[in-house]
Amino acid sequence: MIKREEIQLVLATEKGAEVIHDMQVKVFLPLYEKCRDDETSPARESLGKIVWRFSHSDSEYYLIQFAGKHVGVIRIARRRGRMKKKRNIPGK
Repeated sequence: MIKREEIQLVLATEKGAEVIHDMQVKVFLPLYEKCRDDETSPARESLGKIVWRFSHSDSEYYLIQFAGKHVGVIRIARRRGRMKKKRNIPGK
């Protein structure tokens, strides 16, 4: 049984952009290789674009940690006073 204390959401900083990018590419690369969608595939998104999002106050990333290890990430974007879940990226 998983203990609640073992799972944490940690607000990511710009220093975590490379970790986020690495997880995103690793998870979405198999789908990209199948579909070759260069325009919208998260596997093709640049590190620079993730870093750019950190400079905008309408977007936050949270690293999902399990037993002290990064296992995923979630981006929250605020739009017109509401929050929307953008993408959940499970780590491996």
